[in-house]
Parts: sequence; structure tokens; C-alpha cells
Amino acid sequence: MKKYHPVAQKSLLFFCCLFSFAIKINAQNSPANSVLGVWFNEEKTGKIEIYQSGNIYQGKLLWGKYMLDEKGVLRKDTKNPDVRLRSREWQNMVMLTGFQYKNGQWEGGEIYDATTGKSYRANMKVRNGRLEIRGYVGISLLGKTIYWDRIK
Repeated sequence: MKKYHPVAQKSLLFFCCLFSFAIKINAQNSPANSVLGVWFNEEKTGKIEIYQSGNIYQGKLLWGKYMLDEKGVLRKDTKNPDVRLRSREWQNMVMLTGFQYKNGQWEGGEIYDATTGKSYRANMKVRNGRLEIRGYVGISLLGKTIYWDRIK
């Protein structure tokens, strides 16, 4: 095994650390990752964290004004059409799924409304610091746009 001079080893280690840090910074600052973070829903009754899993962007409910029922117990997803999911709690429930970044927006995802048990196809874009989510059934023209504000 070839031995390197201690200064060369330190320089190599420093360069490797700096390079990996630069890659991480660049990935965080990419336009695709501008959606990452915690957002207030339009009514300010829920906080949703959007995160990345591979090349897919998803969002989970961290907090909600109506997360507890009248007895102070975490609400369950009782209106979900999938009977197997009706026992899951609202807290940390994934409600944005399957979004991929393409052409300056996140496309091909779904948004789930636990209050009704309905899912809608959706696209998202960050515009003027706000998250614009277009939910729809069928085609995007027949939908509704909601706006979320970044918390952090």
C-alpha cells in the first residue's frame, strides 16, 4: 500500500469534504428543490412539510387546527375509500404524493383531502414565494387553485 505525505492526505481529505459540501449546496439550491420546506395551507389551519424521496416530491401533515376530535384524540382517516387506511392518524399523514419536477413545476401528483376522503390530480409551482397548487379531476382546466405560504 502506497503511503502519502501527511500534508497531502490532509489536503485530499479537505478537498473531498469541500467537494461533497459543494454538491450538497448545489442540490439544495436547484429550482426543483425550491418547494422543499414547511408550508401553511391557505386557511392557516395546517402545516405541511414537503420533502423529497428519490426524484419524487411528497408532503405530510405536521399540524392541523382540527387534528384533534372533540375528545382531544388525534383524528383518524375515517373517510378514506381504502378501508385499510381508515385507522391511520391525520398527524404525519402523507397528503401530497407522486410529484416530479418538469418544466419549472411539479407534475403528475395527487393531493388528498382527509376531511372528504377524496384525492385529486395536481400540479404545483412556486410563484412569488408562494406555493400554487392546482387540483383537478380529469383535466387541469376543470380544477381549483389554492395557495400556500412558506413557514420555513
